[in-house]
Amino acid sequence: MGGHHDHSHDHDIHASKRVIWTVLLLNFGMFLMEIFQGIDADSSSLIADSIDFLSDSFSYAITLYVMHKALHLRAKAALIKAYCMFGVSAIVLFQAIHNIIK
Repeated sequence: MGGHHDHSHDHDIHASKRVIWTVLLLNFGMFLMEIFQGIDADSSSLIADSIDFLSDSFSYAITLYVMHKALHLRAKAALIKAYCMFGVSAIVLFQAIHNIIK
């Protein structure tokens, strides 16, 4: 029916958003803890892992933003996520080279 509203679907979307927000905040919290510990310890591994948490946080934020957007915007979001993963890889590579050179 044209006027029928699926409350179950709305609940599922709301629950999904709540889970994504929770995971985003946990990932960002882990980023903050590890980046400071990694810098303090001069640990490439901790810094790399923290950057991965940051990248995941951005990915979840983008997902929340495009969740109800048109397909072409969700496709662009997927490309942005791919660029973020490439950026993380580049940061880790530069950090490793820096550690080898010093």
